[in-house]
Amino acid sequence: MRELFFPGEFVSENSRSKRKLAVNLMAKDRLLAHILCLAIILDYENMALPITPWAKELGIAEPKITKLAVALGCNVSAATAAEGVRLGTLRIARLVGPPQTPKKRFSGRINARRGR
Repeated sequence: MRELFFPGEFVSENSRSKRKLAVNLMAKDRLLAHILCLAIILDYENMALPITPWAKELGIAEPKITKLAVALGCNVSAATAAEGVRLGTLRIARLVGPPQTPKKRFSGRINARRGR
């Protein structure tokens, strides 16, 4: 598992600090996406993910988790009052289907070959 997500060795800046692992941003985002997928799947009945508790636990900003949840195919909406109190969150990401691929837009001229 470590070789898949974190290629490289532990590095330490000085002898007093904890050992740190140099991780690039893409590998970190990929691991975070896998964690969020697992969390959504484990809530089999609702297929939902409370944003605030996960952001606090993982130490990541809520907008980043929201962006990843939308990329995974979730709809992010405000929690009801009961859900907000029970889960301790204001927003919930609910899985609605597989992620949508962005539609490609062609900005070139349509009749470019006619003028030749």
